[in-house]
Amino acid sequence: MDHPRRKHEHHDTAFLIFLILFLACLGLIVLNARSLFAQVFVGERTHSVDPALNLSYHWDHMPLRYSFSDGCTNMIKERMVWAFSILQNDTSGAVRFVEGSAPDLVITCHSELPTEQGLFRQGEGTFNSQGTKIVSGQIEFYNIGDGRYHAGCIQYPDVELHELLHTFSFGHSELKTSIMYHTTQDCAVQSVDETIIDMLVHDYPSRQ
Repeated sequence: MDHPRRKHEHHDTAFLIFLILFLACLGLIVLNARSLFAQVFVGERTHSVDPALNLSYHWDHMPLRYSFSDGCTNMIKERMVWAFSILQNDTSGAVRFVEGSAPDLVITCHSELPTEQGLFRQGEGTFNSQGTKIVSGQIEFYNIGDGRYHAGCIQYPDVELHELLHTFSFGHSELKTSIMYHTTQDCAVQSVDETIIDMLVHDYPSRQ
């Protein structure tokens, strides 16, 4: 009678060890799966949100004042104001613009049409900073002066928005669906990326 009982206890011990090892393995699988899921999720976000689209620098006040140089035509002024309005409305007023003296943003227009790496340069947006604080911005448009429009989409101020967003420290995107794609696309993009809007809304209320 003793021997069968010890055999039964041996089976119970073996089963218990097997169960512990099984649960330990299962736990490792779950942890690895969670880690893999996190990596895939972050990877998807990194893919859909271009690393160049960031807010490394910030304006410390709103609204931003702007002014135009004497060389800018009424058409350019209207399209730029249109771009200001779109960005202000899309962010529900998180970023705002007003024309005035002592401007934060200066829009300058040129009659020449420079080229870079075989491409015509339609506009250029830049900013100056002190540390991470943006202290001024410049937007330049080229091939201006004969009353015609030479850049971007006539139905939507894509070039104007693109250059404006550069003054918020957004860089170029490799996504063709982005307003920050490095070349114009014949009206293919007629909206500002939701990601960009979300970042502006998140970042600027505390700086109003």
